[in-house]
Amino acid sequence: MTDSPVYRPVPPEGSRHLDLSPRAGNFEGLTLGLVGNWKPNADVLLNEVGRLLGAYGIKEVILREKYSCSVPAPIPMLDEIAEKCDLALTAMGDCGSCTTWCINDAVELERRGIPALSFVATPFMVLAKYELESLGIDLAIGEVARYPFGGLDKPAVHEQAALVLPQVVEQLTSSPVPALAAEG
Repeated sequence: MTDSPVYRPVPPEGSRHLDLSPRAGNFEGLTLGLVGNWKPNADVLLNEVGRLLGAYGIKEVILREKYSCSVPAPIPMLDEIAEKCDLALTAMGDCGSCTTWCINDAVELERRGIPALSFVATPFMVLAKYELESLGIDLAIGEVARYPFGGLDKPAVHEQAALVLPQVVEQLTSSPVPALAAEG
């Protein structure tokens, strides 16, 4: 048997790096941008997390949907979110290409100065981490444990939203997660 080389597309150390956008101390008075990708339940998860963040002071939520999960968000959509929003969430990474583009959309928002977090299903977390490593960014990923995510009913999606809420609060602010958030 002949050994074959395996290549990982990671750029040389220090060749690509993106500093994360500054995080606010809290969500008071901020506008949250949501970028959905038409995956089943992505909009339900995003809207429920947005609703739950209202208790932390989010004043407005703006949802935009890409026309496909297998493409990047259109530049005008990213520019609109960057112009109107203070932070953003993208969803749903629960297969190969949609995970790649979900991560890419969040990175593009970070490049525009908007703190962002992507929701990715547990089986695709390794792929998401490799994507981020190859891009040279230490972006937060909200891990959604239930898979397949698209087949869940609305109460189960709401349960997942409550479970990821502490990650969202911790990763998108510079504040520690209040005990209330963990309780849902």
